[in-house]
Amino acid sequence: MTRWQAGEAADFSGVGRQLKEPTNNNGSAAIPRSIPRSGSLRLLAGLTLAVSLVVAAVVVLQQVQTTAALEVHTHKLLQDVIDETRENARGFLAQAQNAVELTEGLFGTGLLAMARPQELERYFLHQLRVLPQVDALYFGDPSGQFVFAKRDTSRVDDGFVTKFIFTGDKGRQVYRVWRDAAFREIGRASDPVDRYDPRLRPWYERAGAAPGTVWTDPYVFFTSHRPGLTAAEGVRDDAGRLLGVVGADVELQALSVFLAGQGIGAKGSAFILHRNGDVLAFPDPSLLPQPGEGDKFRLATLGDLGGAAAAAGERLQRDLPGFDDMTQAHFATFDAQGERFRLVFAPFLEAERWPWLMGVYAPEEQFATAIRRAQRQSVVLALVIGVVVVTVTFLFGPLLLGPFRSLQRDAFLDPLTELLNRRGFLAAAANEVKRVRSTGGTLAAIMIDMDSFKSINDTHGHMVGDEVLVAVAGRLRCELSGGDLLARYGGEEFAVLCPDTFADEARHIAERLRAAVGTTPVLTSAGALEVSISLGVAESSGIGHGVEELLHLADTGLLRAKRAGRDQVVLADPVAVG
Repeated sequence: MTRWQAGEAADFSGVGRQLKEPTNNNGSAAIPRSIPRSGSLRLLAGLTLAVSLVVAAVVVLQQVQTTAALEVHTHKLLQDVIDETRENARGFLAQAQNAVELTEGLFGTGLLAMARPQELERYFLHQLRVLPQVDALYFGDPSGQFVFAKRDTSRVDDGFVTKFIFTGDKGRQVYRVWRDAAFREIGRASDPVDRYDPRLRPWYERAGAAPGTVWTDPYVFFTSHRPGLTAAEGVRDDAGRLLGVVGADVELQALSVFLAGQGIGAKGSAFILHRNGDVLAFPDPSLLPQPGEGDKFRLATLGDLGGAAAAAGERLQRDLPGFDDMTQAHFATFDAQGERFRLVFAPFLEAERWPWLMGVYAPEEQFATAIRRAQRQSVVLALVIGVVVVTVTFLFGPLLLGPFRSLQRDAFLDPLTELLNRRGFLAAAANEVKRVRSTGGTLAAIMIDMDSFKSINDTHGHMVGDEVLVAVAGRLRCELSGGDLLARYGGEEFAVLCPDTFADEARHIAERLRAAVGTTPVLTSAGALEVSISLGVAESSGIGHGVEELLHLADTGLLRAKRAGRDQVVLADPVAVG
């Protein structure tokens, strides 16, 4: 048989067609180098039709979209906005509630106590430093004693003020201590005219009468004279007796500043309402009324804010005269300042904690107009892409088919050695079995395994191991004819199928392969390495079995060669192959 000359590489392009193609004159599986013209034309026509149908479908779908579909999409966008804003607001408020619950737990374990007011003060100051949402932390007990820590910038930036109220044998004593950002004392003063009694404040009354953490309605803080909310929880002994109440203040202005940072848009806003319609927080706190003297003041309504907020309030009053029974989001539109706005209004998260409502509004242009513009752009883009794709398909169709052939070829080749991989080998071998069946010829199989290859990897590394594999593959390829099939069957295992070859000739071929590999050391980046291979040979008589059985039989010869000391050829007993 004619053998390849040294250094000549096998061409297995298009090997995926071997299952259907006849063989060449030299007995190797036929490998077409191009798709037949009729097949190419059908592929081009099918691709053109598919592109045309896709473009037409896009155009039709875009044109037949209804206002209802647009409404659903806009509602989803608004729902996402209000859900995210509600979640962020809950996280903002939860800082105060968590601080209260933590403090109550520390009182319960005895780590904090009213009997150690300086420790209690220092704990409150440290909490305020790490909780920017909280304006003040404090504790009052049933005797009227009180420790209160609050942010204060009246004397220094980032400062604090602490208020102590003590009752006892010496009578009622009230004094304040001012501290800087490092908690150093910068001032102290007594206040004998201060008549503050924590037991009369709404936070104390509510928390003392109910278990768990409670939130007050808005009221004016005694010290800052600003409106806010308080999270409070009673501290009780094992018998359930009230030992005092711990509270944390959140100013409404801080909640408004938080909403301003939610990125609703230049003309959009988020707002929080009490269920009686009062505005608790709005991104522009300057629009909200400020309390005067005393504890009483009136919160604003949306109508008091003017502009789009007032229009949103009018629409809500029209759609939802009462908010108490509201359980799910409500969507609406309204006109204000010459623009159409979209509005969503929903209950605040965890209504048992915060019985409030949240709303978000934004210009329709921010949502719907952008969607319509995107629709028009997508139609134009689809038409342009369709024209371009159809033109390119007809002009450059043959070139476009090249990558498919390359993918087909890569699917059957080993990327390291550029030999057939196991999949490609079995596909080509199946063709040879069919041919042998029809002609009554014979096949021979050779299974090859590199000796002690693991030690090469372990000693020199896998990169050197790859160099050895490539070199061995090249030596094997040079000793085989154009009709033989050679594959990298496994990691360091190779397989050969020799058509029209009997056992003796196959054994001679195997000996030549063994000599080609083992006679000359392999030059690698780690130096010259001695390499040897073991080989098993099997022959079929053309009836009875398939490729897998023939390869298995050759593999038994390979195992015998390994057990006999490696670097040798063992001929297995012949079997029939159908």
